[in-house]
Amino acid sequence: MKNEVDSHTEDILIVDDLETNIKFLTTKLNNVGYHVRTASNGEMALQCVQTKLPALILLDIIMPGFDGFEVCKRLKADNRTCDIPVIFITAVNDNSSKIEGFRLGAVDYITKPFIIEEVISRISVHFKLRLTQIELKNQNTKLLNEIAERIRLGESLYLNQFAIDHMSDAAYWATPDGKIKYVNDAACRLHDYTREEMLQMSISDIAVSDRAQKWTDFSKRLKDEGMMSFESFHKTRTGKLVPVEVHVNYLTFGGNEYNCGFVHDITERKKAEESLRETKNYLESLFDYANAPIIVWDNNLEITKFNKAFELLSGRKESDILGQKVEILFPSATREQSIEYIKKASTGERWEVVEIDILHVDGTVNTLLWNSAAIYSANSKNIIATIAQGQSITKRKQAERALRESEKQLRELNATKDKFFSIIAHDLKSPFNSIIGFSNLLAEQMKEKNYEGTEKYAEIIQHSAMKALDLLLNLLEWSRSQTGRMEFHPEFCELVSNIKEVTELLNDAAHQKSITISRHLPHNLPIFADTAMISTILRNLISNAIKFTPSGGTIDIYATSDRNNVEIKVSDNGVGMDEKIINRLFKIEENITSTGTANEKGTGLGLILCHEFVEKHGGKIWVESKPGKGSTFYFTLPMRRYDEVNFL
Repeated sequence: MKNEVDSHTEDILIVDDLETNIKFLTTKLNNVGYHVRTASNGEMALQCVQTKLPALILLDIIMPGFDGFEVCKRLKADNRTCDIPVIFITAVNDNSSKIEGFRLGAVDYITKPFIIEEVISRISVHFKLRLTQIELKNQNTKLLNEIAERIRLGESLYLNQFAIDHMSDAAYWATPDGKIKYVNDAACRLHDYTREEMLQMSISDIAVSDRAQKWTDFSKRLKDEGMMSFESFHKTRTGKLVPVEVHVNYLTFGGNEYNCGFVHDITERKKAEESLRETKNYLESLFDYANAPIIVWDNNLEITKFNKAFELLSGRKESDILGQKVEILFPSATREQSIEYIKKASTGERWEVVEIDILHVDGTVNTLLWNSAAIYSANSKNIIATIAQGQSITKRKQAERALRESEKQLRELNATKDKFFSIIAHDLKSPFNSIIGFSNLLAEQMKEKNYEGTEKYAEIIQHSAMKALDLLLNLLEWSRSQTGRMEFHPEFCELVSNIKEVTELLNDAAHQKSITISRHLPHNLPIFADTAMISTILRNLISNAIKFTPSGGTIDIYATSDRNNVEIKVSDNGVGMDEKIINRLFKIEENITSTGTANEKGTGLGLILCHEFVEKHGGKIWVESKPGKGSTFYFTLPMRRYDEVNFL
């Protein structure tokens, strides 16, 4: 014998460069009674075989140094090792690799991932086949010694019948044209026929596959390849189809050709696979149609899966962004922080509750509370992905923002109310006191026909009435603006004419303090604005300038324009103000009251009204001032062309 194998020890050599695969197979095979040796590369495997011949070799293909094909080739080229059964067990699953493996002399080809029970079963089959082969060789040797006496028994197949008859898998010997010449007891049990019945049948009577229907072509291919493995269905007497795994070898015996097949009933395995598929489909349905958004990403932070709820949340189809980085889901404002959370979760750190924003394709942002969990590999050591589930709190966030806005508005309304009452309580009291007091005095003197000072009294009454009217006008306009009852009616109007009309109305007040008002205006300046609001703005700014400019002072009014804006400037050389007062000028909540250079009373309401009216037009208002150096108030209005206005 070329191969000195002790069949009782069932010594198996595992050749694989992955330690995890070696440990797993070693443990499982030891548990069922096999003795296992291992090698981590092709060169080590050849050395192990030279030291002690194994009964069977489980050989990986892709390894450093010699690959599995080269190892197999060298084993089959060596007379001492050529008969050792080699089973390729590898992740390489293409047909060309399988064909190459069988061409080089492998007895089987198992692809990863595999079912360990199936591997053990195949090893058992090949051990039995190997034992049968050894027994056949022994019998052949014996027959050769007896050939002179019993030449008619040369073609007999009964010498190995006992061993094959007691196999758990069905065994068939058939001629190249498909005629069944031998079956074992397991084959009879599988098909529910007697041995005599089956020996009258062909393979096409029991096998349902293209291979059975074209048995001649199949036999030719088998002769070329030496061995073939595949899954098929076999029929029983009642017509029931049984799923089977078939391993067929081409053999010659006594000068005749045979196809020797071993068939393993895989009904239970198929049931397990179907159950696994059902469980997988069930879990995928739970994932896909869960109400909560769920997403999975790998260690490269690339999206591998998310469910329907997440599609709705992000506005993206899963198929459109699989393989892309998770960062595309986050708005720019919170992207950096969100990526940090993702990286931590990918190391196995769980989120109990983490707040992360998700950007919808329409630009809206949804805020969610997320928790996460790591997904580990089969050995429970390596993280292969991370899964996270979210709960939307967008509406709660919106409600919180609305509440904060309401609180802000309430504070502003309270400040407005306080301002309004302050003006009514204090600022209206003074002019009306003057009107009432001097009108009573005037009436008494008129009764007594004492006309001394009446002209002066009348002037005071008129001045007080004008002050009250001016204040009431501001109050009325401001009140209407606050309650939304002030209508905004922009139209094309002439700004230069508007400025001239307002200054003419205020000339008397300026003359009383010997203040000179100078206008530095273009010939004309058409604008698109609400004339009444612009008049109110100008009236308040020029009135303030008169109020805070000493007698003999000057006020300059400018108006310029460019392609985008009109700028109006009211400048005086009055008392001016410091930075602290400037910062409080246009705020309703700030209570600013001041006295003019002639003790004129001020409420600050006029500037607030100016600010609101300028903003209503889409413009800006500001002031530049220094104590004792005067103040310059600016405001801008956007330029509008006729075509823009018609479009709007």
